[in-house]
Amino acid sequence: MYIYKIKIRNFRNLKKFDWKPNKGKNIILGPNGSGKSTLAIALNYLLNPYIQWYNKTLSEMDYYDRNVNNQVLIEVWFKGVDNFIDDDGELFLEHVDENDIISEKGKELVLITRFKADSDRKVSHSIFTNGKEIPFRQSHKGIINYKYIEANRDPLKELSFVSNSTLSKIIQGEELSDLMQNIIDEFNNTSSASLLSNNYFKSTLNKLGSNFAEFNLIANDEFAIGIEATELTERKTLQAFSLVCKDKVTSNYIPLKYQSRGIKNLMLLLVLQETLKDNGILFLEEPEQNLEPFMQRKIIKKLSSENNGQVFFTTHSIEVAKLYDFNNIFLMRNGRIKSLPQAKEVDDKFESRIEKFAKRELLSGLFSKGILLVEGDSELSGFPLFSQAIPNGLEDSGVEIIKGDGKDGVYKYALFYNMCDIPCISLVDNDTDIDGLLNKFKKKDIKCLVLNQPKDYECSLISMQIFQQFWKELFEEIYPFSRYKDNYLKPFVSKYSKSDVLKRKYEKNEDSIRKVKALSELIEFLDEDEIKDYQKEFLHINLAGIVNSKYVASYLIEKALDTQVSDFLPVSFMNIFRIISAYMKNNVVCQAIDRCIVNKVIDESFECECMCEKCASLKSGYTNVLQIKGE
Repeated sequence: MYIYKIKIRNFRNLKKFDWKPNKGKNIILGPNGSGKSTLAIALNYLLNPYIQWYNKTLSEMDYYDRNVNNQVLIEVWFKGVDNFIDDDGELFLEHVDENDIISEKGKELVLITRFKADSDRKVSHSIFTNGKEIPFRQSHKGIINYKYIEANRDPLKELSFVSNSTLSKIIQGEELSDLMQNIIDEFNNTSSASLLSNNYFKSTLNKLGSNFAEFNLIANDEFAIGIEATELTERKTLQAFSLVCKDKVTSNYIPLKYQSRGIKNLMLLLVLQETLKDNGILFLEEPEQNLEPFMQRKIIKKLSSENNGQVFFTTHSIEVAKLYDFNNIFLMRNGRIKSLPQAKEVDDKFESRIEKFAKRELLSGLFSKGILLVEGDSELSGFPLFSQAIPNGLEDSGVEIIKGDGKDGVYKYALFYNMCDIPCISLVDNDTDIDGLLNKFKKKDIKCLVLNQPKDYECSLISMQIFQQFWKELFEEIYPFSRYKDNYLKPFVSKYSKSDVLKRKYEKNEDSIRKVKALSELIEFLDEDEIKDYQKEFLHINLAGIVNSKYVASYLIEKALDTQVSDFLPVSFMNIFRIISAYMKNNVVCQAIDRCIVNKVIDESFECECMCEKCASLKSGYTNVLQIKGE
């Protein structure tokens, strides 16, 4: 039996929720407060046979927006219900057609269960059948076998032998009952004899027996009074035991109570896996709790491969999510849930890239509030560091930075995340091919903020006063001239350089340039503008990789701190950070956020008497493209 369809109305932060989960695996991703736990609790309210609802009412907090006048409804349809037989259980089932319409001609059987609460807050559990509602009893729920393990769980409780614990469910039956009774009988026989073998204990009981016998109510002999563990029941006896284990380096067993939280959680997951080997429905929040990444992967693989039940996992771990195919992953945001789009929906090349080496990168964006797409390694490495140099930067806005490897890659990632309904910002250089890219965004109606830089990342770097002050030391520190002279000549060489000015300079002075023995000698061949050309080309050719780009950014930030220069970032960078923060509703970044031009991108109908365009202006012909102002 498995959950086929879920319908929730007005429960906590779920106003209107509809979902058809997978029969097998369902991995739910989403930010905090998106409704993942609310979904689990809703199912638990309806399906948990051990919640005692007699004379119990809902809290005002269980109603959407605390409005008790809106009826709470939790409705779950089940399929695979052929084994749902309880007395005349087959009468509880409905026939439905391919459109889920109840019809006698329908070929599929479903079980329809409901949880409802009106303004009086009293709850009802029912099975809908033959146009009426009949009680949904504890015995019915037991057949369904739904188990909810919340994020704020107590592994010790579930791993104890108390009633209804997860461990108790896998260790039960007639054999266990007989075993526990034998233990009780053996305990009584051996413990009584052992106690009575003690002279002091025996004489005390005999004296008590003699005194009592004077009243002629018991036998007058030495065996008239004995002892026996009369309060031991099978359940109480079993509860006296607890799991213990020993590690690889010790010889004594240690109770699970004194083990690490990671070991407790891992043991619980293994026990849960046993409960699903045959059937059942498990809703488990954050299986990765207290487990290191490789252990997360190992246990999740085991849970996924060795069960026949239906599972729902919520997770904030990329390690967990990346183990599953996209058709097992669902995104939950703002109380809504949707399937993860397939990478193939973008195109075959994008799918190949994701499957070969970029799945983790793609999934990382699903855990963020928003995504900043950049063209290359320099922006990927540099922007996070530079944004830390200002209060409330990219990280405070919940933005994940992902590299597209060029404009076409940025477009493809934007298309994918647009299908996911995740806020996306595309940062692109103002190259000659920019209009072609922007038209692709427009044609596909991608709801994405596009930021068009004044020039490119390297041009912004060389505009920094701190860079101009320390660029020679920076280059020499990464590539000492005496050892890496060829790297310093690459900006002049046609094979590497895009600068016609430097190429011509090299053609005229090749012999002299090749003879230089220091960077200071090399730049004597260049005028002020040519030096900036050289700086840009050197950055682009030699320092554009992830490691070097990160080093360059860190070096410049450190020098700014050492020289106590506070306002050292390029104007374009500051404007980019402000616009992104405004787009992500990070109100603390700019006091003019309510008048910011970015509001026009979010809502075309937005009008303001004094629109702020200090950081950017709307690009002519587009509704979602901002031209960043700066160098």
